[in-house]
Amino acid sequence: MKRLLLILALLFSSARSDINIVVQGYSGLSKRKLLEVISPEPEEYDQDGLRSWREDAEFYLADSYRASGYFEVQIKSELKKRGADPKDWDATFTINEGPRYIFDSVRVVGADLNQRESAAADSGKQTKGAAGAPTLPVTVDSGAALPDTSARPPPGPAVDPGDLAARPGKPFRDDAMLVDRRFLLRRFGNAGFVRVEVDDKVDVRPNTKTVAVDYLVDPGRPVIFDTVLIRNTRAPPMDTMAGITKEGMLASLVRYDRGDTVRASSNDKLVEKLQYTGAFNYVRIKDSLMADSSGRSALFLYTEEHVPGNLRGSIFYETQYGPGVSVDARHSNVAGSLNELRTGFSIAKDRQTLYGGYGSPLTLGYLIRFDDDITFDWFQDKPIHDSLGFFRGDFRWANSSRLTWPWSYWLRLVGDAELEATSRIITLDSLERDLSLNFIQTAFLTFVNQPILRHRG
Repeated sequence: MKRLLLILALLFSSARSDINIVVQGYSGLSKRKLLEVISPEPEEYDQDGLRSWREDAEFYLADSYRASGYFEVQIKSELKKRGADPKDWDATFTINEGPRYIFDSVRVVGADLNQRESAAADSGKQTKGAAGAPTLPVTVDSGAALPDTSARPPPGPAVDPGDLAARPGKPFRDDAMLVDRRFLLRRFGNAGFVRVEVDDKVDVRPNTKTVAVDYLVDPGRPVIFDTVLIRNTRAPPMDTMAGITKEGMLASLVRYDRGDTVRASSNDKLVEKLQYTGAFNYVRIKDSLMADSSGRSALFLYTEEHVPGNLRGSIFYETQYGPGVSVDARHSNVAGSLNELRTGFSIAKDRQTLYGGYGSPLTLGYLIRFDDDITFDWFQDKPIHDSLGFFRGDFRWANSSRLTWPWSYWLRLVGDAELEATSRIITLDSLERDLSLNFIQTAFLTFVNQPILRHRG
């Protein structure tokens, strides 16, 4: 026991950082967030390694502040030796945050070629920030208004400024602009402009401590549906073979008629349904303009199936029922229908089980899963069973029918109806039989960290 504790203590001491990091002068950002962007220790503890570690820490701290609107932040650091060990150092980072800039004007405008190229050039001049991500592409302006030529609204749906996360008068946040770009892609994509491209032009104005933002939207042309072409393959190394899912079934899930406008929301529902079946490694949709003069487009549905079936066996021991063996088989795409069949059995000294089940992940083409399972159990774990033959004893039969509805990414609703029949031996001459029907409704809540707005969970 002492040896185990010693090993754990050595592992813990070798994993922790010997640099004591102190951050002071902060108020706009939390200490936890600041410490997250600082590497816990340098790669090398020589002079060059320590200098590189300190410069990187200053850069990433300043980058985090600028992403939250502190464009005049200043970071100073100091390293002091703490002990005889080469790794014993005290690192102090003193932060002078400066004023926090606010959004001035936020506009959604049509993108012309010159603006798109200018925004791309500005972005290309920036260095990389934390985790290799480019820092915010900005141009520093003296305070002059943006050119009138950029003020034309883009063709397509109107955008209410109140729907944007970046609003005049609110503190600047880089993640608010990311949310807005995603919102604009969805807004125009759902209006039929699935080829929409969104850039942004950011002007930082030190004189007024404000930031002006123009979202440059190029809607592209609307995509008009003509036909769907399906390429369904199997997973490597069998990716040269066609998948087993019926093309007619896949095509039936594409809810477009010829001449309909292709929309991002409809495409997303199709991808969600196919991924929900659990039969595919990936699902992708692309479009291509037809060669004729109709102006319509073909949709290409690319899917890759994973291995649909599995067979498992095991040897086990249970304190109540003794040693035993079990076999389970499952196929999640029977006859290319995307439906699932499963069966299995287990045989132990005092218990035997046989079960079979069916699952339909897309009931009637909707995002609702239906499952039905039948289970048979025999028990010989009581003293009265010792005088009976094998497979004699108490008996249980159960049929469970279940509907699962993923209402949203954070809420899943399950309704279960179970019919159960039991037969128990009381004496050699008497049995006790029961029949019960149970209804169970369950809601599963999932708390998901948002990759864009992590501070909101």
